[in-house]
Amino acid sequence: MTSKTVTWIVAAIALALAVMLAVVLLQRPQPVTGNAAGPVSTAPTEPSPATAAPSASETDAADEDGPGGLPSSEVEAHDASPGATPYSQSDEARRDWQQVATGFGKAFTTTKGTSAAEWRASLAPYVTGKVREQLATVDLRNVPDGDFTNIEPAEYGEDKVAVFIHYDTGLTLVAYLILDGTSWRIYAYDRWQD
Repeated sequence: MTSKTVTWIVAAIALALAVMLAVVLLQRPQPVTGNAAGPVSTAPTEPSPATAAPSASETDAADEDGPGGLPSSEVEAHDASPGATPYSQSDEARRDWQQVATGFGKAFTTTKGTSAAEWRASLAPYVTGKVREQLATVDLRNVPDGDFTNIEPAEYGEDKVAVFIHYDTGLTLVAYLILDGTSWRIYAYDRWQD
């Protein structure tokens, strides 16, 4: 084997490794980091028994009947290898989705002295376009009272997470977040019924 052949083989191996690295890095979601939204609870909990994913009508805040459990088909399924930690549990991802869940939780029950348009605008940075459309149908008189206290992770997926949002009145919402491009957004929410 000549030195020219060895150089060619080494270059081919380096190129193959660079392509594989690029493919791996391009497949991993890269969230945008924002400002801290205040202290939140980060203690993981055991997943609850699961049922079907919430429908669009179940995500309306005025709906009094919540789902019986978390939609495991929506949250638990991820492409990671068995035993691998889902991306949503990484420090980087957790920091980003906690800010979204906390911001939504604080804005959701802040309706006093606020018009419906102002309320929807306060929630818009935290939700997907579909949820923004659903919020347009919510009557503020049906939004429950309560001051936000904390969030509690319920279930993790690779690019999805379910979070309990707790209030001082005993109200608990469950919010379902997804990595929407480069940002975490709430794609569904509902009142949690024990």
